[in-house]
Amino acid sequence: MKYTLKRLLALFLCASILLPATGVFAQGVESPKNLALALTQSESGNYDAFTLSWINPDWVKKQLASGKTVAFEIDSSVNQNPWSSTKGQSFKGKLTAKDKDRAEVKLSGAQFSNLANPALESNLYSFRVRYIGAGESGYTNAVSVGYRPVFNNSSNWSVEELRDAGKNGLIPPSVKADMKKDITREEFTEVMVRLYEKVERVHLVAGKSPFKDTKNESVVIASRLGLVNGVGNGKFAPNAKITREDMATILARFIKSVGVKENATSGAPFGDHNKISPYARESVYTLRSMGLMDGYQDNAFRPKTHASREQAMVLAQRIYTTIAK
Repeated sequence: MKYTLKRLLALFLCASILLPATGVFAQGVESPKNLALALTQSESGNYDAFTLSWINPDWVKKQLASGKTVAFEIDSSVNQNPWSSTKGQSFKGKLTAKDKDRAEVKLSGAQFSNLANPALESNLYSFRVRYIGAGESGYTNAVSVGYRPVFNNSSNWSVEELRDAGKNGLIPPSVKADMKKDITREEFTEVMVRLYEKVERVHLVAGKSPFKDTKNESVVIASRLGLVNGVGNGKFAPNAKITREDMATILARFIKSVGVKENATSGAPFGDHNKISPYARESVYTLRSMGLMDGYQDNAFRPKTHASREQAMVLAQRIYTTIAK
């Protein structure tokens, strides 16, 4: 038994010596330093390429000084989509002695298909770099250039219109952190006041709040404009989640307040028409006739269902686009 234990201990010690050496070399080497990104302008005057540069750590300098090469990989992402490496797409190259102190790589659509014809005014381009091969390192922090969305955690269907809403200044700080969350009455009111100010090209100032439970300036302004009402007993219920029928009611009031002509054609009633509160019915059908708000595939409107922040922002953006035409 003693002999067996000694042999097991000896094997364990050998494994302890051999395994960390391999692991440290493969994953523990220092990453590229001070990754920087610059735009490259072509002869036509367009910025159509990206130049990445970084400083090599000492271990890379020693490799290159000895005449060896060091391989690297550049990963890219557009508009916070998954990194290109997750799809097996990345740019790989090798550093030589001339790159010993500082590496510089120019990238264009020839290296990455998603970099072809870059639209910096509407897209965000991000890059990260690592060493690969025998001396594999972790990735650097990402560097980015272009339009940075002012929102997080959105669904794929809403990204394009949310991006437009961000450019138009319609997204308030209170909702941008998580677009999939249900929107509250106060948050939706902030969206509507921003929309009103953009459409009418005015800046409105709040007065004294008529409600006991909020002093939010947007709520005060929207109340003065006749866009929102309280819930009774001098309260607004700012943190309550807004329903689809209440959202429709506020949107219809907004459309009327800015002088947009409503379409009176309502079409067939929704399957759950009787569940829509009487005060909201006209507004619901007005928005449907304008193509701004519709029901579900089963022809139900679901008036008491809560709306998400991204749904509210997309509606606001669509109204803004409709009015701006």
